[in-house]
Amino acid sequence: MINGGWFSQLWDETRQHWQHALAAGAAIRQALPFQEWIKIAVVAIVTAVITSQVTLVRLDERIKALEDRMGAVQNERDFIIRKRDEQVSELKRQVDRIEAAITLHQIDHGRAKR
Repeated sequence: MINGGWFSQLWDETRQHWQHALAAGAAIRQALPFQEWIKIAVVAIVTAVITSQVTLVRLDERIKALEDRMGAVQNERDFIIRKRDEQVSELKRQVDRIEAAITLHQIDHGRAKR
């Protein structure tokens, strides 16, 4: 639960910071003409767009690298599964041969007893 005094203090500090920021903004607006503000805004927007484009390119590169790695891991997984399946099949063949040998031995042993 939030302490009421702490929250009140945080609220007062935040309000004071906003008041200082608004006062600084008003002073700067008075010092610069409107055209300068337009130039600053355009530069800020262009900078933000370029930065976001660069970030998107980097994210695309990371996504591509992750997709490539995921493909390699899936290929390795498929290879391991194929090998395991081959080993299981070989074990089944060996078990079948052993069972057949046991059956033949039992038949021969049964004939020998008669």
